Amino acid sequence: MIDWGNEEKPRPHSGRLGMDELLKDARRGDLRAVRGHLRRDPSLLLAKSGGHNRTLLWEATRGNHPNLVEYLLKAGADPNVPGRIRSEIVVLLKPYCIARRYRRTRLAERLLQAGTVLDIYSACFLGDTERVQELLDADPSLLVQEQEDDSVWRVTPLHYAVSGGQEDLARLLIARGAPVAPYTRLLCNAAVRMGHPKLVSVLWDAGADRKLARVWARP
Repeated sequence: MIDWGNEEKPRPHSGRLGMDELLKDARRGDLRAVRGHLRRDPSLLLAKSGGHNRTLLWEATRGNHPNLVEYLLKAGADPNVPGRIRSEIVVLLKPYCIARRYRRTRLAERLLQAGTVLDIYSACFLGDTERVQELLDADPSLLVQEQEDDSVWRVTPLHYAVSGGQEDLARLLIARGAPVAPYTRLLCNAAVRMGHPKLVSVLWDAGADRKLARVWARP
């Protein structure tokens, strides 16, 4: 077990049992299989995997299957449910962010048309400083608000900026008062795992626990 000390602790996992197997069909783009699953149980359209929150739409987007994405959207899939694959991404990302991350422009545009909301977390990951400032000016409490969809980690907008490698935006959030020390482990680990180790020094300068940072800033 991990000794989390005084740091913010993970939440209990949540999600639908058995979803991981069904999601493999969406990842492969198997439209016939996905249709069959939904005929048998329409509630699967909005179901999420345990812990990492993936949906059929999320998997279809990650697998780059536009036809399946279109089918799921027309069936009523929610484009605003974020998810992740732990080995790839530290934070939960909406399908739109996944499409942007893997440079799938048409999919990203379709997901925006379908009602994707660019919230504080998405904007921080993508480095949309204008949108972040707009949201914080309207509601300063967002700066410290933990992502409520994440049932594994407690993460704030700063985690998203760090995970996205958005150094200038990370500095902006810190300057506005984003907490660093209570989240030292995950912030530093996220910086390195996502390929942005230079951000560890930014976190050190902002008050991260240096002893913990050295231990946890590992891939």
